[in-house]
Amino acid sequence: MSDSSIPLKVQEALTKSFHEIAPEIDFNQLKPDIPLRDQVDLDSMDYLNLLIKLHQRLGVLISVNDYAKVSTLKDLSLLLENEFQSKCSVRHE
Repeated sequence: MSDSSIPLKVQEALTKSFHEIAPEIDFNQLKPDIPLRDQVDLDSMDYLNLLIKLHQRLGVLISVNDYAKVSTLKDLSLLLENEFQSKCSVRHE
């Protein structure tokens, strides 16, 4: 998998996961720099389910220690991209 395809893979995983957890949310309307909790009504269980779906799709885990670091869609995307890239790099070594 090329590095250029990683953001697309993460974007697809985010779009599908959000749709499964909260189908009423228009993912394309989310602002990347505004905290997700200010934009959508996700309770803690919804957010946990979102992270589980992302793990299932991408095979990456978001540590409990990173939860506070991913308040915006941009933060979450960057973390997922970095973790996914690391996972793909390990596989190719």
